[in-house]
Amino acid sequence: MPLLWPRLAILPLQRIQRDLPVDTDPTAIKLRLSKSQMAIIWPGLDLIAKNYFMHVSTGESPNSYPFRTLPLPQGYDSGTWRQEFMDRIVALWKRLEPKKKLGGRVRLNFIELRVAALSARVTLKLKRMEAYGARKWSPESKRRRRLDRPAIVKFGVQTQRVIQSLERNMKKANRRFLSMYSQSEFRTLSKYWRSHLRWIRFHLTFFKSHRSLTGGYRKLYQLQIDTLVQIANEALLADGYELPDSRELRRAIRLFIQSSRRGRRGSYNHRFLLEHPSNPLGRSRLVDFIERRLELKEAS
Repeated sequence: MPLLWPRLAILPLQRIQRDLPVDTDPTAIKLRLSKSQMAIIWPGLDLIAKNYFMHVSTGESPNSYPFRTLPLPQGYDSGTWRQEFMDRIVALWKRLEPKKKLGGRVRLNFIELRVAALSARVTLKLKRMEAYGARKWSPESKRRRRLDRPAIVKFGVQTQRVIQSLERNMKKANRRFLSMYSQSEFRTLSKYWRSHLRWIRFHLTFFKSHRSLTGGYRKLYQLQIDTLVQIANEALLADGYELPDSRELRRAIRLFIQSSRRGRRGSYNHRFLLEHPSNPLGRSRLVDFIERRLELKEAS
């Protein structure tokens, strides 16, 4: 009998396909994916698989979140990568490739059904991104390519129907899994999948910054500037300088943060100052940076 799905988290990578062959997975259910359903599922699944291959070879993909230029707030959960799930996604990609044009009958477990639903959502994002790129086209050209607003709305409705159909099959697959294994094992595997799903969204299928995430980062960035301005004011007064214009000082602080992110400030960067605001050497480095960019006057 195959090993339990929850044990995938601790299986060595070379044993995954041997211990859990797709054709004998007892938790999989039979279903038929129509031609129209595959037209919605396949483009997203193909993008996820190809972006993963590029991520393996180069360390990043075209649709990954810009971690270097827009770092996430401290403590923000960007998910956890798990090789066993990616192996299942790649195996599903290979199994569905012969059926991408006409559809067909397949056997999917509850994780693979979730991958199919994710792929449908990614396809809708691709369609919307294509429509955004064609926003300056003539109305006739957009209607001909089905990139006008009514066509996008219709495609969104079709995508939602496919997702609802997959979710109904998910319930059957969930019941099949729970009839064979325990509730705790189901919760454990679902927890691992949700974490891996966040990793996919950040590293493989991130198309643009979310408003809430960008807004939260801007607030954090302004808070960092305010804190560093206060540290700079205290350090300048302690060194016997008059306080410069507030706008000029904030501009210098922004330059200091940019220089720190490029690795030019060494260990005494803006993060070190935020964590150790009273460190004398860190304050001295900040004052030297400001002094080279602003005309400071000695206090009378």
